[in-house]
Amino acid sequence: RERGRGRAERGREKERERERGRERREMESTGGALTGAGEAASAAVGEAVIGGGGLLSPLEYSTEVLAFAACYFALYAVATFTRPEAVREKSAYKQQQYDNSVTSGVHSLLSSLLTLWCVVTDEAIADFFFGFSPLLRVTLSHTVGYFLYDSITFAWFRRGLPMFIHHVLIVVCFSYAALLGLYVPLLVGGMPAEVNSLFLHARKVLIFCNLGDHPLCTLCTKGLAYTYIPLRVLPHLAVLVYAVLCRASFVEPFHFAIAASGQLILNLLNVYFLYQFIQLTNVFGGDRQKSK
Repeated sequence: RERGRGRAERGREKERERERGRERREMESTGGALTGAGEAASAAVGEAVIGGGGLLSPLEYSTEVLAFAACYFALYAVATFTRPEAVREKSAYKQQQYDNSVTSGVHSLLSSLLTLWCVVTDEAIADFFFGFSPLLRVTLSHTVGYFLYDSITFAWFRRGLPMFIHHVLIVVCFSYAALLGLYVPLLVGGMPAEVNSLFLHARKVLIFCNLGDHPLCTLCTKGLAYTYIPLRVLPHLAVLVYAVLCRASFVEPFHFAIAASGQLILNLLNVYFLYQFIQLTNVFGGDRQKSK
């Protein structure tokens, strides 16, 4: 009986050992699969970011941005020293607005051309999350440089807070994406709004030059009105919806949080700017406010 009990105990011990072995193999199998998936994801991100080319160090990127900002400060100075007579007769505030409108108009034109160039020639733009190239990076850094310049003028001349918030969002989000080499095409997807801004700035320049009743100013007003929804509201709304629907594609959860909150604020600002536009123009009837 004693020998029988010993054999039974050894049998139960062997069964427990076999069970522990099966558990170890299952854990190793699951861990290997997870490790393999993690390595594959890391490799995919690394290939997209580094293999795509054009990724800069923070110092190099900052230098590029500051160079663009310096160019816009120089352009602002040129606009200041070449004001038409009609502008020089206006108040100092109106003259400063003219200088900034000229500078902003050049940025809108160049950004529109860069965005079109990306869409037509750059295959990397097709991958909204991991596409990256030197052209896409320059498209962002050029805009960041301009908004850095414009943010400084906003703070210096104490202009509107909503637009200042808009500028800070652009500088922070665009810079973070450009340094990571991630989500750049997603951000470029909202840049058709610069075509709408081009009409805005051209219209303001004409009004400052006492050409508010000129047919060209009327054309700019209508262009501003008719492109606002399709080129400003809808692209930003589409980027927000796409980010929400594809939130699992973000590398980190907080990347999605930044993208969704930033785009939500931009969409709300678009509604506010549309309200301002309706109040300050005569495109929907009524009298346009005259420049003094």
